[in-house]
Amino acid sequence: MRMGLTIGLNHNILESQVIDPVERQHRIQIWWTIYIFDRMWGSKMGLPMQILDEDIHVDMPSTISPRWRHEEELSDSDYMTANIKLARIVGETITKLYSRRKYQETFLQRVQKILKALKHWVETLPESLRLNMEDLESSKKPIVSLHMSFNQCVILTTRPTLLHLLMTLSKKSKSRSNTTNNTGGAGTESESEEVSVSQPVLTLSEACIHAARHSHSMILTRWINGSMPTFGYFHAHYLFSSALILAMSSFVPIGSPTDMTGFDSALDLLRSMTENGNLDAAEFYHNLEQVKVCLAAYRDLRRDEGSADVTAGGVAPNTNANASGNARSGAGALALSRPSSDVATATTPFLNALPLNPPTSTPASVSTSIPPASLISTTHDILASATTHPVHSHGIDAYTYPSRDTVSGYTTEMAFLEPTMQDFLAQSDIDLGLLHPVDTFFNEAENLYTCHEF
Repeated sequence: MRMGLTIGLNHNILESQVIDPVERQHRIQIWWTIYIFDRMWGSKMGLPMQILDEDIHVDMPSTISPRWRHEEELSDSDYMTANIKLARIVGETITKLYSRRKYQETFLQRVQKILKALKHWVETLPESLRLNMEDLESSKKPIVSLHMSFNQCVILTTRPTLLHLLMTLSKKSKSRSNTTNNTGGAGTESESEEVSVSQPVLTLSEACIHAARHSHSMILTRWINGSMPTFGYFHAHYLFSSALILAMSSFVPIGSPTDMTGFDSALDLLRSMTENGNLDAAEFYHNLEQVKVCLAAYRDLRRDEGSADVTAGGVAPNTNANASGNARSGAGALALSRPSSDVATATTPFLNALPLNPPTSTPASVSTSIPPASLISTTHDILASATTHPVHSHGIDAYTYPSRDTVSGYTTEMAFLEPTMQDFLAQSDIDLGLLHPVDTFFNEAENLYTCHEF
């Protein structure tokens, strides 16, 4: 980057200086390649961006004539332009959501602007760069990676909100447990007070889970088909990132306890990549192993509290929830109060073994915009099955991986198709301008969630 700035790659040069169009375009593509690396690797390593977009005055890549010469000597301009725009959004995400800069805008206002940019990116994507969801392997490998990179951008933008939701529920559960222990099982008046989680928090958390499921399914499909790079970094990284989201999804009512199966399969896949010599996968596998140990310890801690949660209260059932687990309450929020036993169980960490063959097909009557992973048996049935058929160790072959029909149920733009997401993106700055609990959460936990990609 420093060398490129020194020789002025971030500026256009006169045509009289470089007459050959291939040489001119090659210079432009070199600069934008450096820019993409700066943004993407900066986000992975937690490093600040080395140049502001305002200081870049060079044209975007274009296709020269004759086209055959471009195809022989240069990269595809549409593909490169899509990567540049995505890298620009990544830079804004890291700067506006993960840095310690102070902004006049609220957290939700900043998230909304980034999601609008991501929505525009996917809507304006050239047809040649779109995924063939009916046959994933018919899409070129760089295109699949491009869409996984997009999913990662959605995860980066919405993951802090999912963490906020998870911690809110955990605090409520801990408070409820302490109240029950102190009162000998009898509730108090304060216990009956509802703690609401706003609809924007639920909407953003759902988008995060959708993106993680999509990336997870694409990676597993490529692994099954033998088309995943054995020593690649990005696939291992996306698998690690989606696994963390799936683990969190298994704790929250808008997710699914069976998402823990995805976490386990990701762990096994990373282990296999590690055994094949992928050093990056080895690091991610080690980190997920530590996460699994922590979750197991938390499960043991909560085991005795589970029955108390059912009696004392948890997350109130949403009578208007649809098949995908989306909250549709009349008040536009999820009320944390006295629940039914099934829903309380669903929010308890589900780390016991799951059935070997969970359903993966999508009913024909259900819209494909709903993630098939959420179209499963009820929590009660799943827990019962896990109890009667415990399995404590799985290999890769033990899992039912996504079939072609399952993968085709996902779309890159899925996160933006939900009515609640469309409502969120349509809200004005005034509507999102009031101090929100999620803003307070980040002010109090400034050191908890840093700019590091992990």
